[in-house]
Amino acid sequence: MNIAQAKIYCIGETVFDIIFDNFNPIAANAGGSAFNSAVSIARSGLSVCFISEIGHDMIGDHIINFFEENHVSSEFIYRFKDGQTPLAVALLDKNRNAKYQFYKNYPENRFLTKNPKFHACDYLLFGSYFALNRELRGKLIEILELARRAGTTIIYDPNFRKPHGKELPELLPFILENIEFADLVRGSADDFKLIFNTTEIIEIYQKCHEKPLIMTDEANDVQFINNGKILSVEQSSINVISTIGAGDSFNAGIIYYLVKENLNKFDFQELTEEKWKKIIKSGIRFAQNTCGSLENYVDKDFLVPKQELVNK
Repeated sequence: MNIAQAKIYCIGETVFDIIFDNFNPIAANAGGSAFNSAVSIARSGLSVCFISEIGHDMIGDHIINFFEENHVSSEFIYRFKDGQTPLAVALLDKNRNAKYQFYKNYPENRFLTKNPKFHACDYLLFGSYFALNRELRGKLIEILELARRAGTTIIYDPNFRKPHGKELPELLPFILENIEFADLVRGSADDFKLIFNTTEIIEIYQKCHEKPLIMTDEANDVQFINNGKILSVEQSSINVISTIGAGDSFNAGIIYYLVKENLNKFDFQELTEEKWKKIIKSGIRFAQNTCGSLENYVDKDFLVPKQELVNK
């Protein structure tokens, strides 16, 4: 695989986050789960395309400019005229975790983006409620089928949250179908507790068709299972300003390491525990950096050696 030829694609919702601390606005960022991952990937110096939809409005224009500034390709973003780019109000609690309230106004016809031309050296990240939305699912499956046929490495993050818990009986078949498309599944303990009513990684692994599985659990050890073998990776303690985007940046860190080490789905069953540990530590590094600011993504310079920053 040629790193220079590898492209990373992220599929997901685009929202504009307004962040409140005790109902006082403290920051505003363009966001969305896969959106945050795409920005963190681009800031690590890799080529990334975002596949989504936004409005032809002031917020949409701001987001396109933000992509240009951060070197994220917007080639596959569909811009709709009837409706508005959605807003998300994020309320931080005492642990700096966010609870959300969304304001959406979409048109009748959605997600009319063109399809990418995938290759075996590419990577595709998808997940969240965007990957379960009935209105968008036909187009999503079309894209996933193209990626699978091309041999692209597919990573799925369910990112399933409590507000959609009542819909689980209807959405579970979609989640399981998404897992079937995936070569690697990464989710939080909270996600899996809601979806499968368990945080026992062996049980989750079995329900995930025994795909390689990474489970994060806030600041606790990250657990991994593949070929029936379990691995735990400890996290160091950090000062948390906001956890918004931490899991998304974890996903970016995984992809960053895979690309840099020329690894893809064809290698997953042969990788050593030590190599998987390095992949997970890369995810932790990205996530912890994101927790250190009010942005939803890693710092622009976080991979630059400290000496280079001093000499700037």
